[in-house]
Amino acid sequence: MRNNYSASLAAGNAAQALGVKLTQLVFVHGVNTRETPAYAHERQMRDDLFTRVSFKGSPLTIHNSYWGGDASRLAYKEASLPRNGQGVAAFSLTGGFTPPPGAPGGGVLADIALTDCRTAVDALFISLVDIAEAEGRLLTDAELALFAGAADYAETNPRPPWLRPNLSDAQFVAELTRNLPQLTAGPSVAFGLGGSLIQAAGDLVNGGRNMVGRGLTTLFRDKLNPFVAAFLGDIFAYLREDDRRNRIRAKVIGDLVAAHVARTPGEKLVVIGHSLGGVILYDLLSDRPSELPNAAVIDLLVTVGSQPGLFEELKLFTASDNAIPNPGAARAPKLRDVEDWLNVYDPIDLFGFRAEPMFEGCEDLVFSSATGLIDAHTTYFKRPQFHQRLNARLRAKGVI
Repeated sequence: MRNNYSASLAAGNAAQALGVKLTQLVFVHGVNTRETPAYAHERQMRDDLFTRVSFKGSPLTIHNSYWGGDASRLAYKEASLPRNGQGVAAFSLTGGFTPPPGAPGGGVLADIALTDCRTAVDALFISLVDIAEAEGRLLTDAELALFAGAADYAETNPRPPWLRPNLSDAQFVAELTRNLPQLTAGPSVAFGLGGSLIQAAGDLVNGGRNMVGRGLTTLFRDKLNPFVAAFLGDIFAYLREDDRRNRIRAKVIGDLVAAHVARTPGEKLVVIGHSLGGVILYDLLSDRPSELPNAAVIDLLVTVGSQPGLFEELKLFTASDNAIPNPGAARAPKLRDVEDWLNVYDPIDLFGFRAEPMFEGCEDLVFSSATGLIDAHTTYFKRPQFHQRLNARLRAKGVI
């Protein structure tokens, strides 16, 4: 892998030797993350996009805090999860329900783009990243450049002049690729990248058609059940006071300490937590275990599709005060050693919650997408718009 911890740290040490200021980034993953070849590719892809898009122009050392090995396990290998086609007898004596066939659609991306071109571009590139992951490869340098270029183009052109009603998705991709500067290098380059995007658009549209045509209920539940089981399992595993929870906390603390020790005076420390990763981070930073040095100040905490707000409402944190809210303290106090906290969530992400109403020093940011209910939670870091906007926020905060 190009940006694993040791390689990233070596590059950081080399940059520091030359007097270059780095940003130390600690990323804490969310639920249902296990050390598999697929996750290794996902991690590398995310590192590449952080480096090339979110933190572009700023040298970066990435510490990926992996705790999934100590998370939940399903002893019966998901046997409790209902699946379509399992041959289970119907409750009704006259048989089960057969979903009606759906009508084929078309122009999905083009229709989305008429409302917001940025959202259509996000959907397109999520599909491109998914294709690369399915092929067991990373995005090429050309695809990474295209990703970054598309993020910039879509942000400055939410309704480009070439966009018109009744475009097919192939026409939408053709118009988009004609207007991206990354595709002006020549016809061979343009053809290769344009072809990748056309395949991504086709996969995206066909996936939507298949969901409708094969019956939304059964197909959606087949995909949702394992995710919900893993989500609840990992949360229960972390909440239970035992050695497993202590091991998870120790791993994240170790990476926070490593990032703090690695930075030189003036270098920034950014911490990003996805899903349960954001909960773990808030739990640690509010409880402040003795292993975390007092000088380990975090310049920016970003929680994405996460649940600290819900956990605080339920008063599940060690630092939670049952007397808050009250007339004198409407919200939990600001995290002591966190300069800024951004909480990002997609309104259709069932597992993303607000945090600002519960915590001082936190700012909620809405990030809307046109993805499905599950994909809304799992694809934040595959979206050009997300990385482009994170870059803008990092610059606005003076982090890079």
